[in-house]
Amino acid sequence: MRMQLCKSGHYYDADKNIECPYCSNHQMGRTRPLTSQEQTELNKSESNEAIDESIGYPKTSMGIETDFPKTMPIKEITFPKTMPIEQVDFPKTEPIRQSTDIMATAPMIGGFEGRSPVLGWLVCTEGIKRGKDYRICTEKAYIGRAQSNDIALDFDNTISRDTTVIIAFHRQKREFWLDASQSRNNIYVNNELVMSPVCLKNTDNILIGNTVLKLICLCGNEFMWE
Repeated sequence: MRMQLCKSGHYYDADKNIECPYCSNHQMGRTRPLTSQEQTELNKSESNEAIDESIGYPKTSMGIETDFPKTMPIKEITFPKTMPIEQVDFPKTEPIRQSTDIMATAPMIGGFEGRSPVLGWLVCTEGIKRGKDYRICTEKAYIGRAQSNDIALDFDNTISRDTTVIIAFHRQKREFWLDASQSRNNIYVNNELVMSPVCLKNTDNILIGNTVLKLICLCGNEFMWE
């Protein structure tokens, strides 16, 4: 025996009936007496339904939707946003400026703070840079074509890159001296070839390549930085 529950709540033997005989007889306007077994099962069904209604449980009959209480919807939680990190403007350090005047890094003379005082000048009287002057601010100034020299004559291509002429200031004797021993070019002072260190005087002319430099002395017997 395979009992089946119809949509109207009737139990019937599905092995004997294709559909609910109670609903079928009712639809066809026919009734028939129930068997003792069917009556017993019907009484049990009605008793169970009465209990369910007294308790208040939702019915779970086939085809009947039950209205179970729905759970509360989960609310979307909005977490507090963290405070934005403020961009901190750190004080910028001043860029290190490269001095265009190599004399600014020369040793100090006479106890001056900052720049060393000028000892004299070399003024270009002949050549491409005619009229340009160069300060002598160190007791030993290097002259040559390379930019690493204190006085760079990079505009004169006739001067060898290996040429270095030194003008030194003797503080005790207050004299300027010229040393051309490291020069690959011939060096002339007042049209005289320099073969050994020579003492310079004010307004002497120094020929290096195609450039003539005139010495103008500030420090000497008449004036000296103290």
